[in-house]
Amino acid sequence: MTWADRKELFAWLPKYRVGAELGVKDGESAQLLFDLAEPSMFYLIDYWSLPKPHLPHMQPELRRREKRYQHTMKRFAKPIASHGIPVIRETRVQATDELHDGWFD
Repeated sequence: MTWADRKELFAWLPKYRVGAELGVKDGESAQLLFDLAEPSMFYLIDYWSLPKPHLPHMQPELRRREKRYQHTMKRFAKPIASHGIPVIRETRVQATDELHDGWFD
């Protein structure tokens, strides 16, 4: 099966399941997925940072990533409050290691 774009794919997904966006960045795809798939539980997972130590030359990228995080938090403020969406600010590997097998639909 093929889809023309993400919107078509996300609309095809079963509704009211447990899901996540791994690598949220600025939340654009996550918002589309949340709106179209209508998950019963939805996780936002992204590190939104860089590995430590944070050297001086890394500061511009760290600021960009922090802006993306803040933008995502504003974008999802209502769903976080009303649906209890967990925001996991860890690497994908760290986050998925903490979640149980079979957790997602």
